[in-house]
Amino acid sequence: MHIEKIRLKNFKSFGKKAEIPFFKGFTVITGPNGSGKSNIIDSILFCLGLSTSTKQLRAERLTDLVHNGRSEAEVAILFSENGKKYEIARKVKITEKGYYSYYYLNGKSVSLSEIHSFLSQFGIYSDAYNVVMQGDVTRIIEMSPFQRRKIIDDVAGISEFDEKKEKALEELERVRESIEKLEAVIAEVNDRLQTLERDRNEAIRYKEILSKKEEYEGYLRAHNYLTAVKSKEKVERELERLERQKDELTSKIPEINARIAELNEKINELAAKISELGDESSAEIQSRILELSSELESLRRAERFYLDEAKRLEEESVKIISEISKIKEEMEILDGELEEYAIKRIQVGEIVDELAAKMELLRQRLEEVDKKHRELRDRLVSRKEELERYKERRGEILRERDKLIELLRRIDMDVEDIKNEIASIESKLKEFETEKKAKQEEVWKQEEELMSAKKMLSSADKKLFDIRAKISDVEDELKKAELELAKVKATLSTLRTYSKPVEILLDARNRRELPGIFGTVAQLGEVDEEYVAAIEAAAGNALQFVVVETEDDAVSAINFLKAVRGGRATFIPLRRIKSFKLSLDKSILKEDGVIDFAVNLVRCDKKFQPVFRFILRDTVVVDRIETAKRLMDRGFRFVTLDGDIVEKSGLMTGGSAEKRGILVSRELLEKERMLSDKIYELQREKEGLFAELNRAESLRKQYKDEVDRLTGMISELRNRISLLDEKIRTESGRIEELREKISQKSREKENYISSLKDYNSKLAEMEEAIGELEAEIEEIERMLRGSEVPKIVEELDKIKEEHQRNREILISIEKKIESLEFKREQLESSMQEKQVYLDEIKDRIDEIRRTIEEGKARVEEINSELEELRKEERELGKELKGLRKERDELIKQLRNAEEEKRKIEAEIDRLEERIKLQKERLEIAESEIAEIGEVEVPENLPPLEKVEKVLDEVLVELSTFGDVNLKAIQEYEEVKARRDELVEKKMVLEKERADILDRIEKYERMKREIFFEVFTAINRNFAEIIRELANGEGELYLDSDDPFNSGLYIKVKPNNKPVQKLESMSGGEKSLVALALIFAIQMYKPAPFYAFDEVDMFLDGVNVGRVAKMIKKRSKDAQFIVVSLRKPMLEQADAIVGITLGRDNVSQVTGIKLKT
Repeated sequence: MHIEKIRLKNFKSFGKKAEIPFFKGFTVITGPNGSGKSNIIDSILFCLGLSTSTKQLRAERLTDLVHNGRSEAEVAILFSENGKKYEIARKVKITEKGYYSYYYLNGKSVSLSEIHSFLSQFGIYSDAYNVVMQGDVTRIIEMSPFQRRKIIDDVAGISEFDEKKEKALEELERVRESIEKLEAVIAEVNDRLQTLERDRNEAIRYKEILSKKEEYEGYLRAHNYLTAVKSKEKVERELERLERQKDELTSKIPEINARIAELNEKINELAAKISELGDESSAEIQSRILELSSELESLRRAERFYLDEAKRLEEESVKIISEISKIKEEMEILDGELEEYAIKRIQVGEIVDELAAKMELLRQRLEEVDKKHRELRDRLVSRKEELERYKERRGEILRERDKLIELLRRIDMDVEDIKNEIASIESKLKEFETEKKAKQEEVWKQEEELMSAKKMLSSADKKLFDIRAKISDVEDELKKAELELAKVKATLSTLRTYSKPVEILLDARNRRELPGIFGTVAQLGEVDEEYVAAIEAAAGNALQFVVVETEDDAVSAINFLKAVRGGRATFIPLRRIKSFKLSLDKSILKEDGVIDFAVNLVRCDKKFQPVFRFILRDTVVVDRIETAKRLMDRGFRFVTLDGDIVEKSGLMTGGSAEKRGILVSRELLEKERMLSDKIYELQREKEGLFAELNRAESLRKQYKDEVDRLTGMISELRNRISLLDEKIRTESGRIEELREKISQKSREKENYISSLKDYNSKLAEMEEAIGELEAEIEEIERMLRGSEVPKIVEELDKIKEEHQRNREILISIEKKIESLEFKREQLESSMQEKQVYLDEIKDRIDEIRRTIEEGKARVEEINSELEELRKEERELGKELKGLRKERDELIKQLRNAEEEKRKIEAEIDRLEERIKLQKERLEIAESEIAEIGEVEVPENLPPLEKVEKVLDEVLVELSTFGDVNLKAIQEYEEVKARRDELVEKKMVLEKERADILDRIEKYERMKREIFFEVFTAINRNFAEIIRELANGEGELYLDSDDPFNSGLYIKVKPNNKPVQKLESMSGGEKSLVALALIFAIQMYKPAPFYAFDEVDMFLDGVNVGRVAKMIKKRSKDAQFIVVSLRKPMLEQADAIVGITLGRDNVSQVTGIKLKT
C-alpha cells in the first residue's frame, strides 16, 4: 500500500486546488523556505487524524488550517494496494457558531476511530513514527529519560494493558464492596441468628415447663380439694367451741360492773378529801419534777450523741493519720526514684560531655590533616567547577548554533503569526471586560443579600441564647421540685407501709390484672395533720382493708392471693355497704373538749363516704383522755388527738405514741399534688422551650446555610473576577510582549547572522581549554590519593550519632524527673490538706468534750434541785399519805376490776373476731370446695410439699423468661437458610476476586514481557542502525530492573571515539542518534509509507548522505516522502516534487522529476 496522490483545497498555503502525485520508493519534496513544503506533511497528519493536537500542525485552532479568506478546506489522499484504490478525505468548514470537521472513507462519512481502524490494518499507527515532523527529532533529544522510555510504552501498546488493569481494579473494587456489604449483612444475620437461637431454645424450654406446670397444677388442685374438705370440718368444730367460751365470759360481766360502780363512789369521796389538803401544791411539785426529769433525760441523750460523735471523729482522725502515713511512704518512694534519676542524669551528662570532647578532638585532627591538602583540594574544586562551566558553555554554543538556521527561516512566519495572535487577544480582552463588569454587579447584589442574611443569623443566635437560658432556669427549678417531691414521696412511702398481701393486690391492680379494686381505706381519704393520730387509732387495722366494687371483685382478689400464695387480706365490697346509714347524736358535740365525729373529719369522694361511716361509725374525737373519761358513760366510742381510745364498753387503750401509721395527712397529699402539678407544668414548659429551641436551631441552620451559600457564591464570583483581572493583565502584557517580539525579531535576524560566525571560533577555543583542564585535574587527584581525611570524617560522623542519641536519653531523663517532682508536689499538697482537716477534727473533739462537761455540770444541778423537790414532796405527803394509800388501794382494786372486765371484754371481742374469722374460713372453705368442684384424686398423688416445691421451681423458672418469642423456632430456620445462602454468595464473590487478582497479575506479567520484547527488538534495531549510520556501536539501556519506573538511556560509541551518552554529544550527533531511534522503532513496527519533514536540518553533509542512503535502502520495502533542502537527499531520491510560493502567496507545485 502506498500514497498515489494527495489533493489539497484551501489547506493552509495551498489556496487553490492542488494535486500532488507520489510514487513508490523515495520521494523528496523541496523548495524555498516558506513555500509550503511542510504543509504537505501537515495535510497527511490532518487527513489521516494522526496528530494529537493542532499545535502539531503548527496552528492554534483547527480553523487556522483554512486558507485566508476561505470558509472551508479539504484534503484527500488516494492509496493504492495491489490494484485496489482507497481514498481517505477530511473537510473542515467554518460556520457562524464555530466549525465542523468530517472524515470520509471511499466517499462515505466515517468517524476518526473508523479511520484509525482502517489504517491499522496496514500497519499505520499514530505512535509508530509513520510521520516524523521537524520538532520530533529535537523533542526526542530534549526528552527526559523517563519520557523517552514512554516512547517504548506507546510502541508496545502498554496503555492497553494499563486500561485492562484499571478496568480489572475497578471490577475488583466493586467485588470488594459487594463482599463488604455481604459481610455486613452476614454479620447482621449472624447476630440475628444468635438472638433467635437463644429465643428458640428458650421457647422450646418454655413449652416443656408449661406442660410440667399444667401437670402439677392438677396435683395441686387435688391437694387443695382434700385440704378444703378437712379445713371445713376443722372450722366447724372450732366454731362450736368458741361459741361456748363466749357464753361463759358474757355471764361474768354484770357482776364486775356492780363492783366497779361501788369502787368509783368510794374513790370520789377520798379524792375530795385529798383535794382539800393541798393536792394542787403537790401537782405543781410533780409538774416541776417531771419537767426536770425530762430535761435530765434530754441531757443524757445529748451526752450519748456527743460521745458517739467524738468516737466517729476519732475513727476519722485515725483513718486520716493512716492516709497521711501512706502519702509519706509514697513520697519516700518518689524521693528514691528522683535520686536514682538524678544519678542517671549525671552519668548520661558525663557521657554527653565526653563525646563532645571527642568530637572537638576529631575536628582539630581533621583541621590539622586538612591543612596539608587544603591548597590541593581548593585547587581541585576550582578546576572542576571551571571544567563544568566550560562544558556547559560548549553545549550551549552547539545548541545555539544548530538553532540559528531554523530561527532565521522562521522569523518571517513568526511575525505574521504574532500579528494574528494580537488580533485574537484583543477580541478576547473585550469579552473578558464585559464578563468582569457583569460579575462585579452580581457580587454587589449578593453582598447586599449576605448582609441581610447575617443580620438574621445574628438575631437567630440571640434568640437561641435566650431560649437556652430559659431552659437552664426551668431545669434548675424542675430539679428543685423533683428533689422536694422525692422527699415527700419518701415520707409517704414510709407512712404507707402495707402488709404483704395488700401490697401484692395493689401491684396487681396497677398492672391491670385485677379490675374493680379502688385501693385501701387509707388511700381513699384525707385528714388534717392534727387529726391524723386520732383517725388512725379509731380506724385501726381497717385502714388496710381493700375497697372493691363488688363481691365478685373481692372473690377474684382472694383467688389471686391463693394462686400466688400471697397471704390473706380483708375486703369491703362497696356495693354491699353503700346503703349503710349512720344516725349520730350531735348533742355530744356541745360538750367541752369534744371536736367532732371522726367520720366528719375525713374528706373523701362522695362514693366512698359509706366506707368511712362503716369503719368509724359513731366514734367521737376529743382533745384528751380526761375528756374521754368524763364522757365515757354517754354511750359513744371516744378517741383523743393523741390516739388514746375509750370504747363504749369502758375499755381504754393508750400510752406513749408509737411510730406514725399509714394514714396520710391532707397537707402532705396536697403538697405532693402541688409538687406533681408544678413538675408537670415545668416539664410542659421545658418541652415547649425545647420545641421552640428546635425550631430556632432549624431556622438558624437555614440562615447559616444561606450565609454559607452566599459567601461561597461571592467567593466564587470574586475568584472569577480575580481570574478575569489576571487574564486581562496577562493578555494585555502578552500584546505588549508580542509587539516587542516583532521588534526583537527584526533585530534578532541581523544578530543571528553575525553570531553564527562567532560560534565556530568559540568552539575551537573551548575544546582546547577543556583538554588542558582535564589533564590538570587528573594530576591533582593523583596527588590527593592516600589522605586521612575520609577516615577522620567517618569516625566523626559515628561519634556525632552517639552524641545525639545520648542527648535524647538525657532529655528523656530530665522529663521523667520533672514528672516525679510534680507528682511529689501533689502528694505534699494532699498531705497538708489532710493535716489541716485532722487539726479541725481535733478541735471539734475538744469542743464536744467541753460540751459534755457542761452537760454533766447541768445534770448535777438538776439532780440537786430534784432532791430538794422530792424532800418537799415527802414533807407535804406525810399528811396525805394515809388518804392516798387508801385511795390508791381502792384505785388498785378498781383497776383490777376494770382490767378483769377489759380482759373479759377483750376476750369476748377476740372470741367474736375468732368466731367471725372461723365463719369466714367456713365460707372460704365451702367456696373453695365449690370453686374446685369435683376433683378426681390420682392414686399415686405426690406429696403436697413436692408438688408445691416443683410448682415454685416452675414459677421461678417461668418468671425468668419474660416475653417468650414462640415464633422464634420457625424464624430461626428461615434466618439460618438465608445466612447459608449469603455465605454461598460471598464464596462466589471471593472466587471472583481471586480470579480478578490473577488476571491483574497476568496483565502485569504480559505488560512486562511485551515491554522487554519490544525494547529488545528496538535495541537490536538501534544497534544495527548506529552501526550503519555512524560505523560504531549503540545501545539502549534502563536504569533499574523495574522498567516502568526506569528511564531510557542511550549510549553510543562512534568509530574511533570513546563511549558517549546522549547528553554529552554534539547537536548533530544527537540528531543522528534520535533519527536512529526513530528508524529502529519503524523497523519494529513497519508501515507501508513514511513521511519526514526536514529531519536532516541539524545534520552535516556526511551524515545527511548516510541517512539518505538508509532511506533509499529501506524504500525498497516502503514508500518514503521526505521534505528536504539538502543535496544528498535530492541525489538519492527516486522522485523530486518542487514547491514554490506564487505571487498571491499560494503554494503551487513547480514540477516533478523522476529518476530512472
